[in-house]
Amino acid sequence: MSDQYEDSSLNFDESGGEQPAQAKPKGGGSGILRILMFVGIALALIALIVTIVVVTVSVLNGRGSSQTALPVSEAYQASTPAWAVYSELPSIRARTADPEPHSVVVEIILGYDERDKELQNEFTTRKVQMQDALRNFFSRKLAEELTPQREGILKEEIRQMLNWMVEKGEVRAIYFQDLQVIEQ
Repeated sequence: MSDQYEDSSLNFDESGGEQPAQAKPKGGGSGILRILMFVGIALALIALIVTIVVVTVSVLNGRGSSQTALPVSEAYQASTPAWAVYSELPSIRARTADPEPHSVVVEIILGYDERDKELQNEFTTRKVQMQDALRNFFSRKLAEELTPQREGILKEEIRQMLNWMVEKGEVRAIYFQDLQVIEQ
């Protein structure tokens, strides 16, 4: 009879008698531990992703504020300042760079800060030089670049060009007293 039983199912106490083996609990403890482990890993990953998103958004917002700020230009100010003007430039006549050139006739008035006392003298001294630069400027343009829709761009380009020429102040505004583009 003792051959029918396995040794592992029998326990012997100190007295040498047989006692039945204690059964292992069948509650599935190792399954619960696995579930808890997966839940812990998932929570750790979620926390990591949230941290990465928060850091990324804060970095982008910190740097993005200067990129999204709109520059304030003279065109968007409530009122434009009243500049002193230099209107002694003669009428400029040029031909456009189109395959079939158009004639351009333009009269330009320069606006400057009236506190720049020496600037008007410099305008007078550089009058011929500015007239030549303006003629070259308009002769490099196409007729489609001289439309009223692009007038603001033209004025800014002319202002920058003339500011490279003057040394004792700054041209603040360009006014077109006349701008004609005539098809030939």
